[in-house]
Amino acid sequence: MKTISPLLELEPGEVLINFMIGHIRRFLKEERSEQSFIDLFGSARFKERVATLSGQDLDDEAVSEYMDGLKKEGKYRFVLPAIVLHPEFNRTHFHLIYATRHPKGVEVFKETEKRAMLEMERVRAEAQKRRQEERTGQWALFSAEEAPESRYYTELRERYLRKSRLRVLTILRERSRVSYEEAWALSLESPLVWESDLKDWLEEWRREGVLRIEGLQGRERVPKRERSHVLVWQEASKGGREPARGGVQ
Repeated sequence: MKTISPLLELEPGEVLINFMIGHIRRFLKEERSEQSFIDLFGSARFKERVATLSGQDLDDEAVSEYMDGLKKEGKYRFVLPAIVLHPEFNRTHFHLIYATRHPKGVEVFKETEKRAMLEMERVRAEAQKRRQEERTGQWALFSAEEAPESRYYTELRERYLRKSRLRVLTILRERSRVSYEEAWALSLESPLVWESDLKDWLEEWRREGVLRIEGLQGRERVPKRERSHVLVWQEASKGGREPARGGVQ
């Protein structure tokens, strides 16, 4: 982290880092690798955060810790991860971590991530189809284009939707009034979560009577950035019910 610090501090500037979690997780808890990871993360705090974790929880915490260090070192306003899955196996191959100081960068990065995930699943389906055919000697029933999203991808997306939804819900409950820009930035800190997901949650809560949106004008029905729209959380009333904690509906 200290080595790349001069690059991170450049303004204007943004960075895209290949975080090789597949290799990192192999050595993360080994004592002989401790100094290397202190150098990577920029502090020794990572040890406490990952000490009792394993699997996807370990991956998520390692990425989160690195993102925190990156944001602090480069004084970035936004730091976001994208997942690249292994083409043949159900595990994360690496993360792309993007840091920027401008919301337009976030917008473009998330749009690109959404398109790339569709292509990634097509490539993974083709690789797994080819591997199955080589192993069994039988042709697969569906082509890569016809194959549905993998169960692993679907489970990952549901995992991050739950986490992101709960973060937005928590800040609304704690502060009652939150700008749409802040909720937007908070929700998109998770991979595989897009602005359309945030708007779905807001509409759900609005229908339930626990959320209202200030600042909508004319024919506006959904909040947008740079319009001074404010999300106002209110106790369930007039038949409204509180949403399930962190659930994906």
